[in-house]
Amino acid sequence: MNKSRRWLWAALPLCLAAAAAFAYFVYPGSVVCVDLYWTALIESRLVDPGRDQYPWTVAVDWSPDGKTLVSSGYHHDVFLWDVESGTLRRRLRGHAMWVQEAIYSPDGETIATADWGGKVMLWDAATGAPRHELQADGELFSVAFHPTEPLLAAGSYEGRVTLFDLNTGLVRQSLAGNEGGVLFLSFSPDGSRLAVAGEDTRIHVRETINYSIVAQLTGHTAGITSLSFSPDGRQLLSSGDDGTIRLWNVAEARLERTWQADRDWINFLTFLPDGRGFLSAAANRRVQLWDVDRAEPRRSWDIHRDWAQCVRVSRDGRRFASCDKSGLICVVNLASGEVERTIDVGAVLSP
Repeated sequence: MNKSRRWLWAALPLCLAAAAAFAYFVYPGSVVCVDLYWTALIESRLVDPGRDQYPWTVAVDWSPDGKTLVSSGYHHDVFLWDVESGTLRRRLRGHAMWVQEAIYSPDGETIATADWGGKVMLWDAATGAPRHELQADGELFSVAFHPTEPLLAAGSYEGRVTLFDLNTGLVRQSLAGNEGGVLFLSFSPDGSRLAVAGEDTRIHVRETINYSIVAQLTGHTAGITSLSFSPDGRQLLSSGDDGTIRLWNVAEARLERTWQADRDWINFLTFLPDGRGFLSAAANRRVQLWDVDRAEPRRSWDIHRDWAQCVRVSRDGRRFASCDKSGLICVVNLASGEVERTIDVGAVLSP
């Protein structure tokens, strides 16, 4: 008995090491370790979403005229940047937690920002003045404007989608159905569909009359971090913590193509306006340009100092902006591949 117990105790460290190696190197990459690490830091208050010293930038978006960028992150303020000079135009204050998302409305007149505390703020894009403060349940990771109606969808870590009426600021509808946190949501270009995805590895496609689920797209083996409809609305791109990018036929609820883009995870992707290509941003610090009909990327940019968190293309399709964990924002000319501008969020946050 004593020998068997000694053998078990001797084998235990090897079993734990093997399990850790499997979690880190095999499936689903280092995501499990990173999730546990950040959960422990937040719960122990060593990392506090209510503190504002982190330059970590998780969202960037273009104004319709391509002259201004909005950015947000693990600091509390929202920044408006002049694209040509890289200088700060406005600093929008109103959040008291990490700001997970910042986007322009389709008409460019409003900016929506969402934070870890469940608050959505709507800002006048021209003046920076706050218009509405909206409150959802739980930590918010993603918001999306309806393309034609005064409606904003917000997805929470509690697995709910809240639909806000932008005219009144009131909740129009609250949707359940995700077993894990909602990490991303997107309206189709014509507004007839809302795609919702997150930790439960499934994409729920809802029609936008009664918001019932009309399709479930399955295939990812870890949480889904980003979605992007093609300009014609027929296809949907998804990326996830399994390091894959997947292209779906929306009408047929069918997988068309899969790319293994990173060993760990893809943080963001977006279709180009022509619908034939798309951009991805990954934890390997890389931004890549892909064609929907090719297996390998057309071009890669190693321009970031840490995890590339978000990438969005200008509305004219000529440039993209990307941001990273270190607070670096890069503006890149797609035709030439040259970096036209870099912006350091940390420099603005420093005393």
